[in-house]
Amino acid sequence: NEAMDLMADGEEEQSRNKLHEVIARCKARLKEGPNSAELHLQWGLALQALDEPQQALLRFEEGMKINPEHEGCLWNICSILLHELEKPDSAKAILEGKLTKLFPNNTQYSDALKMAKLAMGPEDKEAYLKKMEEQDKKAEERAKKMGK
Repeated sequence: NEAMDLMADGEEEQSRNKLHEVIARCKARLKEGPNSAELHLQWGLALQALDEPQQALLRFEEGMKINPEHEGCLWNICSILLHELEKPDSAKAILEGKLTKLFPNNTQYSDALKMAKLAMGPEDKEAYLKKMEEQDKKAEERAKKMGK
């Protein structure tokens, strides 16, 4: 967080130094003791802040090897796939297969799934829009019934 505050204040060099310190601490702790999904997450977040999405993705994937249901690793993998690498189909698979099932009440994940579907192209977009239209009609019908 300190690195992000420095970046926001225009102190980019100091921010980068802090992020490299985070990476060094994560590496050292991983050498010393048990492999931890949380350490891989922190390392990946630092890499992501340094604008190294491919390297960050590798760290998050390492975290997933330790804990396949690690929320932070799952979410950041989806975020990179969707926004950095433009692979909405891969993001959709993780969102549908894991995140929205593990955390069904998280609107951020369901919204990301909608974005992934829209980004996949006309076929998925048309199916999604048709489904939304149908849901709107059903909601209107329910509202009419309740109003009577």
